[in-house]
Amino acid sequence: MQELSTLVEQDWLVTAIAVTIAVVVTMVLPIVLRSYRRDAEQRRVAKIVKNLNIAYLKNVAFPDSMDGYVFVDYLLLTPAGIVVLDLQDYNGFIFGGPNIDQWTQMVRQRGYKFENPLHQNAWRLQIIRSFVKDAPLIGKVVFSSVSQFPKGIPEGVSHVSTLNEELALLFDNKEMPEIVRKAWDELSSHAIDARSPDWKKIR
Repeated sequence: MQELSTLVEQDWLVTAIAVTIAVVVTMVLPIVLRSYRRDAEQRRVAKIVKNLNIAYLKNVAFPDSMDGYVFVDYLLLTPAGIVVLDLQDYNGFIFGGPNIDQWTQMVRQRGYKFENPLHQNAWRLQIIRSFVKDAPLIGKVVFSSVSQFPKGIPEGVSHVSTLNEELALLFDNKEMPEIVRKAWDELSSHAIDARSPDWKKIR
């Protein structure tokens, strides 16, 4: 009987360990995969921007008019204007439009609402406009390669898979206008490195 009791206890212990491992994997693995995917997408965008061989600012902040800050993933200097690039880490099917306040992400037949990223980008453009005056600004919201738009990609939204071609069109053998270059210098002088612990200005 003692041996039988010992075997039962061992089986229970093995089962408990197996269940614990399964629960941990189920909870942790999706988080790890999302983090890996997000890092991979960011590296992909960074490579695209770097290969363009242009001036750019990454992960910067600017003071807004309400004693706060607006954060920007990328600012790019192009002949067509200064590009304000926002990265969006969403997978699954995305449904939304320029005039819809709440967009929907569908993953495994479940829907999740999130704020219209075009509105967020427009707000960033508004803050940055106060620094660059009349220089042309271009807003772009970039979704990850694992996102899909069944009803078409809204205007102002880009996909990582086509970002390189879209940015290349902004050059098109054009010379850099003086108004854009001066605006870039002015903007750079106000940019704060959001990655710096003490939030130092870029220059």
